[in-house]
Amino acid sequence: MKAKRVFLWSAPRCVSTAFERSMRTLRDVQVFHETFAIPFHHGPERDSDLFTDIPLDPSATYQSVADTLKQEYQGKQLVFAKEMACCLKKHYDILLEDGMREFQQTFLIRNPHDVARSLINCGYFVAKEFGFKELYELYQFVVDNLQPSPVILDAGELLEYPDETMRAYCGAIGIKYEVGMTTWQPGPVPGWDREVCAGWHDSVMNSSGFVKRSRKTEAHKKDDLPEEAIRVVEECMPCYEAMYAKRIVPKTSN
Repeated sequence: MKAKRVFLWSAPRCVSTAFERSMRTLRDVQVFHETFAIPFHHGPERDSDLFTDIPLDPSATYQSVADTLKQEYQGKQLVFAKEMACCLKKHYDILLEDGMREFQQTFLIRNPHDVARSLINCGYFVAKEFGFKELYELYQFVVDNLQPSPVILDAGELLEYPDETMRAYCGAIGIKYEVGMTTWQPGPVPGWDREVCAGWHDSVMNSSGFVKRSRKTEAHKKDDLPEEAIRVVEECMPCYEAMYAKRIVPKTSN
């Protein structure tokens, strides 16, 4: 039986790394962590203004990543790749290749106010790599060329209802939800030790599961953001709202 293949596309600071950590709790799963970020940041087709001190690697191409993802992984029931949409910009056509078409495309979004605030708190805010416009562009590409109704989840609902949201996701991609997949053992994770990941995933590595938080306590105020961040958030809100309207709503008792 061939493994189910799934992409999860997101933007920075959308809780996607914690989501990936949850998926790693499943049995017989092969997980890939932001593999398209490798050619994006330090391959010959580099298109990033960050991490410029890392030497270019001639072998780090988009095609080499695709070839790895298309391989057969014996004994695995699921091949799951968590990726940043901004790292695939200008290369969306690679998803149309034989083998890549087998992947179900899914998306994780978050209110741009929360994304901007999280980036600023991390000491990192680069308007060019905010990532939400690229996420929406990729979503449109998928709708037009691959899947008319791709699965979309909202990070706010994931944090408020982690079990219900993960259950809804598993059902939507056709795999069995496993009780306890929203908790895990703290510690290092394969693929998170790359230089470009340094410091970004520490909180997830030190965590033992999702920490529930109510969105009702997180007012989306613009006055606590720098002017540049406010501009970017306002530009990205229509993209977020369009995808939010198409999201899967987890079944809760509320």
